Amino acid sequence: HALKGSERSWQRAGHEYTLWMDGEEVMVRANQLEFAGDEMEEGMNYYDEESLSLCGVEDFLQVVAAY
Repeated sequence: HALKGSERSWQRAGHEYTLWMDGEEVMVRANQLEFAGDEMEEGMNYYDEESLSLCGVEDFLQVVAAY
């Protein structure tokens, strides 16, 4: 798991989630599985509306400290 980034932002990809930070905000994104069309039943769609979360750095640090 490599840490990628620069002075202003960085990214860490984990097994299930990717964490991206810059000086102002934090993004946590689920590493989605790719579904081929024939793997899902007819009429079904992959729901990914809750696979991304954004917040400010200060809020993120409060959550981490409380955890």
